[in-house]
Amino acid sequence: MALKKITQNKLFAEAVRSWNTTFCGISAIDLAQRLDVSHELVMQLIESWVDAGKGTMNENVELSLVSLPTPGAGGEFTFTPVITHVFFPGRKELTEYFYTSEHARSNPAEYKKRLMCGEHQLALCFFSEEVLGRYFSHLDWYEVDDSSAGGHIWSKSGSPEERYIDVRFGKGKAEDGKTFVTAIYKDLYALSDAEQRHWHAHEISRPALDPMDENFKLFAARTYDGAWVEFPKPIQKLQGAIVRLNAVFSPDELFGRVDNEHLRMPVENTNKALADSCSELYKVIGPDSLKASSLKALLQSAFGKHESDFIHASTRPLSAMQLLELAEVELKLSVRLSVAVKAVGKHRIDADHKVLTTSSGDANYGDEFIALCNQVTQSANSLAEAVESIKLDSDGIK
Repeated sequence: MALKKITQNKLFAEAVRSWNTTFCGISAIDLAQRLDVSHELVMQLIESWVDAGKGTMNENVELSLVSLPTPGAGGEFTFTPVITHVFFPGRKELTEYFYTSEHARSNPAEYKKRLMCGEHQLALCFFSEEVLGRYFSHLDWYEVDDSSAGGHIWSKSGSPEERYIDVRFGKGKAEDGKTFVTAIYKDLYALSDAEQRHWHAHEISRPALDPMDENFKLFAARTYDGAWVEFPKPIQKLQGAIVRLNAVFSPDELFGRVDNEHLRMPVENTNKALADSCSELYKVIGPDSLKASSLKALLQSAFGKHESDFIHASTRPLSAMQLLELAEVELKLSVRLSVAVKAVGKHRIDADHKVLTTSSGDANYGDEFIALCNQVTQSANSLAEAVESIKLDSDGIK
């Protein structure tokens, strides 16, 4: 027996209302139970909806009906297999429902509205890199786990309620070389209204993805495949190399500072953002952090240097950087930390003494900063290996 037209309309309306609650499909068995009609007839009705272009379905899906035991009766859970269809209303139908319902009048936040109108929870939305700057500027409100491939931002307990955020984001590169940030709608929908407005303000059109972009592939593997992958973290790797160097010089330290909460990847693809990031990195690896006393101890104990060797021809004492260069000469290093530090320092000087343009041009300043971090890491490890190869005496160096 066919369902009456009014019942068919009620079933379709129920499927649409269910989407606006769950943002996913609804099974024929659920629809049948809600309106107390035949499951088989609802399956046939869903097939007719799909044929009419009103949506899509996953057909002949095997689910299980779960029966709960009566409290106190000592029964068991039972699972009854059932073959059913899962229906997904079409975007046109969902959009029409949205604009003719009370939802449109309530003016929901942007990404909730898009889900109501049929956007997929796991679909990607794309943004300019500047969207992340807000969170690095308020580390008192947000925790930020950043990397070359993406990361995670979430609110701290003391942050304002309207600034609530818990989003995992990815980073990628388009075919034209420009970089972008991306996130799935499921995470964007969960943001506070104020945060959704912020992300929407930085939204860009879907770029043509670079098929050779390994960072975006890592993000996709973690997001869609559930793969356990490590995102590349050049800053963290650099800090690990500094920790290793300090351990080699123990009980002294070569660098007095390892952490800097303001040290981050450039949040914009501009020369100014690169210079700012290098300025913060320089605070960790530059002369203000580098300890001359540790280098003197190495040079005296391992190479027989004297205090007179640490005086420049101008009669001024050698600086910490000059002592590092002297140590690298004595160790016969071809990959030198002093060279890497100076390369970072050049950008630091630009940040402090030049008025830099904020236009991005064709350069990829994020990649340039990663290359600088890797240069520091490689040269710091090379120095550590060289120092480890010589014996330590009772004062530190044997």
